[in-house]
Amino acid sequence: MLSPEKSIEVQTALGSDIMMAFDECAPYPADRSYVKDSLERTTRWLKCCKAAWKDTEAQALFGIMQGGMNKDLCKQSAEEVVELNLLGMPSAVSVWES
Repeated sequence: MLSPEKSIEVQTALGSDIMMAFDECAPYPADRSYVKDSLERTTRWLKCCKAAWKDTEAQALFGIMQGGMNKDLCKQSAEEVVELNLLGMPSAVSVWES
């Protein structure tokens, strides 16, 4: 079984320069409730990954934003990732007009 902690352990052993947090990418299409649950699960897992992250000098941990096609959920997810003060977050091309 792969857990958030095991994911960080494997990436550490591989010597990854940039480690990606364990996440659940909701399928497309997915209903809003599924995407929201996926976002919440990903945030919980991100906190576990951060706790397991030991070599903060040599290896960067990036959080992953979720939210599917729901602008408000994407915003919520981005805010939750930023709040954890990691070294980065992959960006996604916006599907919404400014």
